[in-house]
Amino acid sequence: DYIGAKKYARQASIHWKNLRKTADPDGQPDLTITPQGYLRFAYSFRLLEDEDQEFAILREGALAHPSSIANQLAYAQRLADKHLVGLSWDDPEERRILADILIGDPGNETAVQLLYRRFAGGDELATQMAQQLLASPRANAQLCKSIGDMYLTTNQFEPARRAYELACEKDDQSAYAWNNLAWIFSNQE
Repeated sequence: DYIGAKKYARQASIHWKNLRKTADPDGQPDLTITPQGYLRFAYSFRLLEDEDQEFAILREGALAHPSSIANQLAYAQRLADKHLVGLSWDDPEERRILADILIGDPGNETAVQLLYRRFAGGDELATQMAQQLLASPRANAQLCKSIGDMYLTTNQFEPARRAYELACEKDDQSAYAWNNLAWIFSNQE
């Protein structure tokens, strides 16, 4: 019921604004907002098509609850939706945002596809980003595997091998990475 949902979203937005009015001098509300509460408030503003407020709430929730995976992923996903559509590879800040999204949410297909398209086309900046991501201690096994896939599909077997080995080190249960690593060894001398 879209009409009913918008009605509740308007009430939630009023509640959010009232919380802001009673905030302490640092801008923190008097009562603690749960991780799920931030997500609900953000979704209310999304229904009301107030993207700026939605992003501000998602960001605040991610900062207020750094251990909440749901808040971190929600913020990363919406950043991806917002920033990846018109990403400029010439802008270092936008490339940094893409790298942060890939590290924070390596399963984000939009971000992976953006990197892959440029990478497969031989773009030097995309190749540098892939190398930097592999070198990052924050890169997890899934991201290393995805970068290994990029190298493998472009027939760059040595860097693909290194990426899959790194994925296996980070997650020794990654059957996909082990399988692709075995395939590389079986198809090279």
